[in-house]
Amino acid sequence: MKNRVYDVLYKRTEDKKGRGVWLKCGVMLQKVSDGKMSLKLDAVPVGKEFDGWFTISERKGGNYDNRA
Repeated sequence: MKNRVYDVLYKRTEDKKGRGVWLKCGVMLQKVSDGKMSLKLDAVPVGKEFDGWFTISERKGGNYDNRA
């Protein structure tokens, strides 16, 4: 069964056009069969600008992971 794949993102700043500049910090997998989720962080921002919040965004293109 396939799993849904989400990117774990942190908005670092905004560019000159006001668009967000994002840092990919890991992935989250959701099992389609039972809805359970697993989170893998590859990076955690540090410093006073990090407020502890991440954004979870479904991976573009509908990518799925085949791990059970």
